[in-house]
Amino acid sequence: MPRDRDDDGDDYLPFPQQHKGTNPTLIIALVVGGVLLLGVLVCGGLIAMFAWRTGPQAADQPAPAVEEQAADPAALGPTRAGRKEGTNRTYTRDEFKTLVMGKTEAEVIAAVGRPDSSSQDGDRIKWTYRKRTIDPATGQVDAAIFVQFTDGKVSNVD
Repeated sequence: MPRDRDDDGDDYLPFPQQHKGTNPTLIIALVVGGVLLLGVLVCGGLIAMFAWRTGPQAADQPAPAVEEQAADPAALGPTRAGRKEGTNRTYTRDEFKTLVMGKTEAEVIAAVGRPDSSSQDGDRIKWTYRKRTIDPATGQVDAAIFVQFTDGKVSNVD
């Protein structure tokens, strides 16, 4: 009997299975892994940036020197350009009042720092400290506290 086909014997084997696409589980795993890697890199970068910006702890740095009081209170000016930002401590209202009541201008600066602004009306001098005290009832920071000098000493704290 004559043969019409070759003798390799593979003519009757089933066709090899064709790939129908990528496994969906693999795609999901790659996407989730990429998102996690990106999250780790972003979080690590933020942590490194925060650590870099905060620098050494305050305990490692020497205390800043207290500046002398200007002879003219109006010369203090409204912007307090000589004060470093972020160096002001927040006090309770009672702490602040105890620290300044009855003291001279130089003593007040030594105790709580320079004011944010000042004004003079006749012989009365009024200093304004912003965001330096806490309301004990709510625990929120007060917008401002005012220190009034009469005859060179603190006579009132509002």
